[in-house]
Amino acid sequence: MDLQLVKMGPEYREMAEDMLREWKASGEAIIPSAIDQADIHDFPAYLDSLELTEAVPGLVPDSTFFCLDKERNILVGAINIRHYLNDHLLKFGGHIGDGVRPSERRKGIATRMIALGLEECKKLGITRVLMTCKKENTGSAKSIMNNGGILENEIEKEEAKIIAAEQPAHVAETGNYGGETIAPATPAPKVKRKKTVSIKSINNATTWQLENEADVKKYVAELEKKLMNTLEEDTIINIEF
Repeated sequence: MDLQLVKMGPEYREMAEDMLREWKASGEAIIPSAIDQADIHDFPAYLDSLELTEAVPGLVPDSTFFCLDKERNILVGAINIRHYLNDHLLKFGGHIGDGVRPSERRKGIATRMIALGLEECKKLGITRVLMTCKKENTGSAKSIMNNGGILENEIEKEEAKIIAAEQPAHVAETGNYGGETIAPATPAPKVKRKKTVSIKSINNATTWQLENEADVKKYVAELEKKLMNTLEEDTIINIEF
């Protein structure tokens, strides 16, 4: 079986429709839920729904891949990678949400798909990956551990229900409540604002005469002082000359 992660495009549309049709007919929840957020028959809207490029309240940037079996030319599953974790994902969902279509399970696909997903995590700079699953989902736990996962902790179901009730419904990855947390997690980085300032705006002097090293040091010291006054917490300054 030759598996490959691919981004959704017109060439995979019919395959995706077939997979989603099978999944819905089974009555099971589609995981990752990212592949069922929009109607695939409105294909442009469906493509837009697959990835979030910027953080919004309750959600983090993510990437969605479909797992292609190149030998049979069918999609066998999908994987959603969150670029970093918010407080909710630290307990439920983690970095990776993955699912295998009902007819393709128990073939080792999940283990291979997670391995491919971990390679994508490396490309995103995620060096420590968190994955979660239900405690009773031994198949999912095995797939994670086959990729080097280590049990970190367990969350009781009652605690899970309380935490889940405090979160937006679309943040939760269906089926991860009351489960195991595998592998240590990477805290979400702070999002820094960008601000552009002009040298002229922070240095009112139109000219500055430099005759010796002392003059240079004085000029640099004055400029440093004014820049420090401009600098704010969690802000990146772009300087225009």
